[in-house]
Amino acid sequence: MLKNIIENRYSARNFDNIPIKEEKIQYILECALDAPSKQSLYPYKIFVLGNSKKATKFKNWLFWHDTWCADGVRADKENKTPKNTRYNGQYNAPLLFLYTYRELNDLKYIPGDLRDNNRNPRQNLIDMTVSASFAMLAAEEQGLRTCFGNCHSYEYIDTVLGAGSIKIDLALGIGYASSVPNHRKMLNPINKKKKLQGYDTNNLEQSYPIEMHSVRQNKSAVDKLFKFI
Repeated sequence: MLKNIIENRYSARNFDNIPIKEEKIQYILECALDAPSKQSLYPYKIFVLGNSKKATKFKNWLFWHDTWCADGVRADKENKTPKNTRYNGQYNAPLLFLYTYRELNDLKYIPGDLRDNNRNPRQNLIDMTVSASFAMLAAEEQGLRTCFGNCHSYEYIDTVLGAGSIKIDLALGIGYASSVPNHRKMLNPINKKKKLQGYDTNNLEQSYPIEMHSVRQNKSAVDKLFKFI
């Protein structure tokens, strides 16, 4: 049941080195495409970074040089120290979806049509988020683990993604991942060349004590989230 998938899901940032079968990737992409979109415009493009040499190199760069945070927020390089740096393993997942807007002239607008007035970044981001959520649930249904990401540079110029400026609004890491026993610590040390670089959140199942999880403590009580009229 869908509710079981949602209740048992956790954000995975440490992935197993297991390849994802092509039919599973296609299933996830089909679900992402079947998500609703205002006026059926689908104003986004998904860069699918798998295990090709150039995709792996770019993901590795994202992880080590672009998507880390200090004290929980994206920080400048001068604030990067092993004690306060959090890495974002979802960007180095075996499968990484990067969502960007499509160019306006690539969309099927009709001059004078209502759709022509709907070139709205806010609406585009909504459509993008809905699609990514469908992809996330589809991946979890296939026995994979996922994690959203929004701790990146936003704009990339002349990279593997293409020539010129490419703006990325949303990322989704997907892959096989094993949870750690819930008595383990929340953070996992990240080392490079035998030196501590910082930390990343362990793959913690929902049974991990909420009082030990700094992020899950933020979840509001039901009566704060719903108001019945």
